Amino acid sequence: MKWFCNLPIRARLTSLTVGMVGLVVLLTFVAVATLEDRVLAFAAICLLAVIAIAFTYWASARIVEQYLRSTVRRRSNQDDDDSSDRTKELESRATELAYLNRQLEHERYLLQSLMDNIPDSIYFKDLQSRFVRINDGMAVRFDLKDANDALGKTDFDLFAEEHARPAFEDEQRIIKTGQPIIGLEEKEVWLDGRAPRWVLTTKMPLRNEQGGIIGTFGLSRDITDMKASQLRLAQQAEQLLALNEQLAQSNKDLDDFAYIASHDLKEPLRGISGYAHFLMEDYGDKLGPDARKQLRTLEDLCKRMENLIDALLEFSRVGRADLAVRSTDLNSLIKDVVEMMRPTMEQENVRLQIEQLPTIDCDAIRVRQLLHNLVSNAIKYNEKEEKLIEIGCCEGDQPEADTSLEKPRPLRFYVRDNGIGIRDKHLSAIFRIFKRLHGRDKYGGGTGAGLTFAKQIVERHGGKIWAESTVGEGTTFYFTLQQD
Repeated sequence: MKWFCNLPIRARLTSLTVGMVGLVVLLTFVAVATLEDRVLAFAAICLLAVIAIAFTYWASARIVEQYLRSTVRRRSNQDDDDSSDRTKELESRATELAYLNRQLEHERYLLQSLMDNIPDSIYFKDLQSRFVRINDGMAVRFDLKDANDALGKTDFDLFAEEHARPAFEDEQRIIKTGQPIIGLEEKEVWLDGRAPRWVLTTKMPLRNEQGGIIGTFGLSRDITDMKASQLRLAQQAEQLLALNEQLAQSNKDLDDFAYIASHDLKEPLRGISGYAHFLMEDYGDKLGPDARKQLRTLEDLCKRMENLIDALLEFSRVGRADLAVRSTDLNSLIKDVVEMMRPTMEQENVRLQIEQLPTIDCDAIRVRQLLHNLVSNAIKYNEKEEKLIEIGCCEGDQPEADTSLEKPRPLRFYVRDNGIGIRDKHLSAIFRIFKRLHGRDKYGGGTGAGLTFAKQIVERHGGKIWAESTVGEGTTFYFTLQQD
């Protein structure tokens, strides 16, 4: 029976029908063969047929019922499976939708935070340049109680024609061409008469999901204070330019004056000195010792005055002349200085110790003068039998006031001697013009301007110069030729 139940329903019904028909035919033959009464045999055959039909109907009904139950069960199971799959799919889609909603809410929160808190003006406009949304910062600038109060308005409702018209034309051009405007400076002139403001504006086309332009949006930043600063800077630049021109003219006038003054001052000095010289030559034998001494003193004073005038002229020029800065080998410069001063060094028994010096960017003529002045001082203010002068460079700290700085130091050059030294209280005074620490004629005399020139040259290069000394042992002059 198990194999029969596993047959398809059509096969089972066919097999049942064929089996019942065969059984009826078999029983009919048996009834005809065994029953002599034909009426009785026909009745038996009819009864058997009815029984066969009834049984076939009942069996067919059972088969169909079983089939229907099996089909319903399979479909129910299939529906349960489909329902479970659909449920899982719906749950997955619901989870994804919830995530997207959270993302959307986060994006909306970020956008709203930007709109609510940024001080710059953010706005959206439709095709007719009417506001459809503005942020709180723009509402404050418009002096509105609520940002929604700007909806439906245009720039013509808030600004004067001179600002509203160009702004409207710019936005309409963006709508037509799709080309943005970035970094446009606009002067906002208000209808209510408040003070004009300057803004830096960027305007962009506003597009829908299909890419069509449905309006504009933009961002404006108030740059009124910056414009005012620029105006002040421009005015200051003009004033500075005018002052520079005046200074250039003053320097030229000063140069002319210094040259003329030095020439005019030297002329009578030469005359006085000349007359004193003539008196000494023509009437020296007729004059007494005091008179001859006074004439020699007069000649010395004239020469000293001429030297002072030359020093003033040089001091004026050093402070204003442009530096001819170029790459310079300091070894070559110090060699020139030594050659120029060799006779004096041999006469004064000077021993030099010179380290290898670097090549730097400087004005070679001025630095040569600087080295000459320092070496001359080292020779002049030295009473020892053998005068020692050391020249070199090193890296290190500058004066004590600067030792707290931690940035890299420039090269530090030095000229060191074993001379008479300088007291600490005089270390800053020695750089003042015409300042001498000794008598006029002691240690070879001079104008007292050499160290002043050295200081000027160093400072023109952006450097510093200072001295360290021990009385009776010697002095070291340090200097740099570049800014810290």
